[in-house]
Amino acid sequence: MRSFSSFHISPMKCKPALRVHPLCDKLQMEMDRWCVDFASPESSDEEMRSFVAQKLPFLSCMLFPTVLNSRIPWLIKFVCWFTLFDSLVDDVKSLGANARDASAFVGKYLETIHGAKGAMAPVGGSLLSCFALLWQHFREDMPPRQYSRLVRHVLGLFQQSASQSRLRQEGAVLTASEFVAGKRMFSSGTTLVLLMEYGLGVELDEEVLEQSAIREIATTAIDHLICVNDILSFRVEYLSGDFSNLLSSICMSQGVGLQEAVDQTLELMEDCNRRFVELHGLISRSSYFSTAVEGYIDGLGYMMSGNLEWSWLTARYHGVDWVAPNLKMRQGVMYLEEPPRFEPTMPLETYISSSDSC
Repeated sequence: MRSFSSFHISPMKCKPALRVHPLCDKLQMEMDRWCVDFASPESSDEEMRSFVAQKLPFLSCMLFPTVLNSRIPWLIKFVCWFTLFDSLVDDVKSLGANARDASAFVGKYLETIHGAKGAMAPVGGSLLSCFALLWQHFREDMPPRQYSRLVRHVLGLFQQSASQSRLRQEGAVLTASEFVAGKRMFSSGTTLVLLMEYGLGVELDEEVLEQSAIREIATTAIDHLICVNDILSFRVEYLSGDFSNLLSSICMSQGVGLQEAVDQTLELMEDCNRRFVELHGLISRSSYFSTAVEGYIDGLGYMMSGNLEWSWLTARYHGVDWVAPNLKMRQGVMYLEEPPRFEPTMPLETYISSSDSC
């Protein structure tokens, strides 16, 4: 019999209500077909089945349940594009562990953003063509100041992708606070928050965006996304040999067991949940509160609850035939088929105590 290790996830709570965009059922099949068309012409039927089972249109409709009907298809397309892009740059057998190749790969996207000659042409594969199409739409449809913010966020996203490969290659061990700070600043979360604002058809004034409570509530929502994703994606990343994850950072920087890392991350997630509720109330009573601000802060809450629900359901984290345990409580036991090492110089047994085994 093969050995297994496990970790237990206690109830994962999210105060904001869960909502789904009203066009979800209508758009899901159409968007799935669109995704498959650009995913990869060489992909096998099984790979396509796995891709569709990730439920990316459904994720988008839960992340952005209140955005304009005319804009939700573009947000779905962006989420699908980013998920494929992220899978490529995080692949530890390829770009994810080769900083030079990752930088060259990201460079093609930078050319598209900066409008280099020929950059909008479908060169470099269908994924790049998809990004060019999306970028052209956002450049033409967004208000200028909002588009400038999008450029900054996406440039940071690409910077993080290249840096991640370099850190893997160097075998760097980050503390939990360093890991979260880096991911918070340059993760997809900041871009998704801006796209949510765009999707609502609003553009918050710079004065409002600079309010400390507005900045903090957005950061709190992004940190919640990080915690949820890094707990529920840990198993698939671990089995692929990828340790660029909050749980791994806690284990390796603190020398604690896996269950302790999970519990710390769950505690951080609960802190985010409590703080979000406090900030929501504070902003609702502020002098700068408006219908646009209300839509924005409510939208952040929907992103938190939608991401939590999807992360329990998606084949991206759990496999095509996954059935989520105790979905109403969002808790369960995650089993790990035990590879021999956490990372090249640190045995797995250093981090997973005997009490974690089953």
